[in-house]
Amino acid sequence: MQYNFQPQSSSINNYCDILDFRHIRTTAVVVFLSSLFLPALLLTAAPSCAQPDNEVLLDRLDHENYRERESAQNQIIASGESVIEPLARKLIDCPPETCSRIKQILQRIAED
Repeated sequence: MQYNFQPQSSSINNYCDILDFRHIRTTAVVVFLSSLFLPALLLTAAPSCAQPDNEVLLDRLDHENYRERESAQNQIIASGESVIEPLARKLIDCPPETCSRIKQILQRIAED
């Protein structure tokens, strides 16, 4: 028994149009790769965005709001030894309360 399978040309074109998933596959690959790498990028960028640099924290030590001063002091203490030099520079010329806070920070860093 011999099979003669020769579909009509119009049905082949329709079949190819239906199965033309190239654009869908490309979109799926882009979405999949984005879902893999985007969270890693966000997690990597988050700490640098969330934590202000040392100079900003030092400026906040003499902020008018008490909570801002306390927050800055705690963040500077958490930074550890990397802030000792900027603290020493700030200690040269600062208001009395800021000098007192800097001394407290240096003592806390020395204890840790």
